Amino acid sequence: IPVILGGSFSAFFITAVNSFMNTPAGFEMKNGKMVNVEPLAAMFNDSFLIRSFHVVATALMTMAFVLAAIAAFKLLKNKFKKDTEYHKKALKLTMILGVVFTLGAMLAGDVSAKFLHQEQPEKLAAYEWHFDTESHADLVLFGSLDEKTQEVNGAIKIPGLLSFLADNNTNT
Repeated sequence: IPVILGGSFSAFFITAVNSFMNTPAGFEMKNGKMVNVEPLAAMFNDSFLIRSFHVVATALMTMAFVLAAIAAFKLLKNKFKKDTEYHKKALKLTMILGVVFTLGAMLAGDVSAKFLHQEQPEKLAAYEWHFDTESHADLVLFGSLDEKTQEVNGAIKIPGLLSFLADNNTNT
């Protein structure tokens, strides 16, 4: 239990700090100094809930698939023993949970990307290997980046899909 609590608190504070770095809040700058600091406003800023949702969903997804792998391993290793039925049920349950949590992680990623599109479109462009924000942005898959020419070589580009994913409209 101490490891679970410690890991949970660590994940909470790491997510809070990361959210603060991306959407700073809870202070004012006067004469180059931070004043009127509000720690809770800094921790629970505009992106905290979205990022927390993403962290929790992906952690649960990972946990479910790790447990499914363990159940599958045990099922293969103990296929002639009496606990086979237990491992079959565990594998089925953890795979179902893995799929459910994967859908949650996909939803969280979508919400996070839409938030990023609204708040920091330059960062979303950089995440998706675009060097400038643009309308009708292609979704870039795979490829290798040439920093000198600012091109992605050998990529599969799906026209307008990044714009559609970011704002449900290919014209954005």
